[in-house]
Amino acid sequence: MVKHLDDSVGRIIQTLEESGLEKNTLLVFTSDNGGVEYTNPAATDNFPFKGGKACLFEGGVRVPLIFWMPGKIQGGVWCDTPANCIDHLPTLAELTGNDLPDDIDGISLVPLLENPKAETKPRTFYWHYPFNVIVKHPDNGLPLTPHSGIRAGDYKLIWDWHGKVELFDIVKDPYEANDLSEKMPEKKAQLMKQLQSWIKDNVAERYLPVPNPEYDAAKDQRTYPFMDLSAPARTDK
Repeated sequence: MVKHLDDSVGRIIQTLEESGLEKNTLLVFTSDNGGVEYTNPAATDNFPFKGGKACLFEGGVRVPLIFWMPGKIQGGVWCDTPANCIDHLPTLAELTGNDLPDDIDGISLVPLLENPKAETKPRTFYWHYPFNVIVKHPDNGLPLTPHSGIRAGDYKLIWDWHGKVELFDIVKDPYEANDLSEKMPEKKAQLMKQLQSWIKDNVAERYLPVPNPEYDAAKDQRTYPFMDLSAPARTDK
């Protein structure tokens, strides 16, 4: 599948170049999530990043984003500023001279396309994945439990609704090998409060996990006990 995709993109670019349209055409290449690792054998490998599709580790949320437009966008340049798929609409709108409603969540990436080092306002990103799935947790190999996350600046906090909270400095530790939650309790508390407040305001109650009434702590294979930390994220508590 990856080879067919690569071949197809190549055919598109070849056709654009042969027809002389490459300087008036923008190609955007991206993905909606990290590669699938839970098939047997694994369909992809996101190494050196941890996890894959359905995970909130970098292997699940860090994806390629490539803009190609010869003569208009400088090639071979890397941009470290985080972006999100919600930024595509305002970016394409600005490039094509179209107006947008005021309530669009994303921002235009045109300033970064013009200058990858451009100063941008700090942004906060949120994730919420409320399902129990067959995906294996990259650290313990057990089925993934519902989890939510927030990235503010360089720090990302992942809340496993089973009762575990991890904190990472994504810039210094993009492979998420060093959990800073015990070393930085104030930052952990700040981001946890911010994440739970966002969930309370933006996520419908039906998408919030609920405790399993048949849960038996004695049979729990996880090394950390179940702890219900959800009260601040619920509208009824």
